[in-house]
Amino acid sequence: MPPRQSRKKSAPPAFPVPEVEVIKAQAQTVPLTRDLVGRLSATRAADVRARVTGVLLKRLYVEGSDVKEGQPLFQIDPAPLKASLAAAEAALAQADANATNARLFAQRTRELKTTGAVSKSDVDTSEANELFHRGGRPTGDGEPANRAYQSQLRTGAGADFRADRANSG
Repeated sequence: MPPRQSRKKSAPPAFPVPEVEVIKAQAQTVPLTRDLVGRLSATRAADVRARVTGVLLKRLYVEGSDVKEGQPLFQIDPAPLKASLAAAEAALAQADANATNARLFAQRTRELKTTGAVSKSDVDTSEANELFHRGGRPTGDGEPANRAYQSQLRTGAGADFRADRANSG
């Protein structure tokens, strides 16, 4: 028989000794935070609604920002408003011309009344026509009463829509 070989157990390989740091534990306050998923909703909301019709050219505010009273919010196309203004001014000019014509005709018929060249009916008609073109009330200075209407035409003819109240909710 062959001689038995002796099996010697070999020692496990030696691992290097690890370096370890030691920290002394101390009591302290540590903030506790958690990241959670959620959804927010506004407590106040404001709807911006147009008070005039027209095509919007530009929005002049940033959504979600604060707006002040009188601040322009939108720029709208001024072309239709300018056309309406021009038509109203033309109608006003025609009304002024008619009023002037009626005033002059009434003045002429009153002068001719003294000579008897016109009838009392013609004088009454011309004076009623003059009164009608003055807006139904005498102005005293011969000026057509449509001037107040002309100033009303100018208001609101701009092309900006402005905030009425700041941050209405």
